[in-house]
Amino acid sequence: MRVLPMRWLSWVPLAFFALGASIASAQTLADGLSGFSQEADDPIEIEADNLEVLDAQNVAIFRGNVEVVQGTATLSTRELRVHYQSGGEGAIGPTSNQGLRLLEAFGAVEIRSEDQYAAGEEARFDFITEIITLTGSVILQQGENLVRGQQLVVDLNSRESRLDAAPSTSSGSGRVTGVFVPGGAQ
Repeated sequence: MRVLPMRWLSWVPLAFFALGASIASAQTLADGLSGFSQEADDPIEIEADNLEVLDAQNVAIFRGNVEVVQGTATLSTRELRVHYQSGGEGAIGPTSNQGLRLLEAFGAVEIRSEDQYAAGEEARFDFITEIITLTGSVILQQGENLVRGQQLVVDLNSRESRLDAAPSTSSGSGRVTGVFVPGGAQ
């Protein structure tokens, strides 16, 4: 195990977030999470209070005020775990010639890109299945339009999205809610 204090770390051209192609405006929930892209030429910059690399498990863990920026897209969270395939002897953490398998964000996850915003408590980006899952008080916003639920699942292959609510409790309705303002996404 290696613990490395970090201020800025930039891996180019690290294929980080398989979140679909960048687009100018969102048309679906899948598009609302776009911004980061495997094909993007923009470098990916990561800022965190520290980095721990667990070479034996092929995991890099960024902790404390984590911010990831690529182009106009930003992801912020408390902890980011990057699961990667081994890059060979002597490599420390993920490098540009390694495949990323899974990205997990824990605690106050926020994704912003231009007028698009998504938030939740945890996010999981699976590069093998190309499925994104955002859980815990999920908020999706574009312009003035707003949708809330408890779990968002986005399949990047089929471009299908599903937002579910928590079961009904005495303190909540257990329903997905939305506010759509005519012209609010412009």
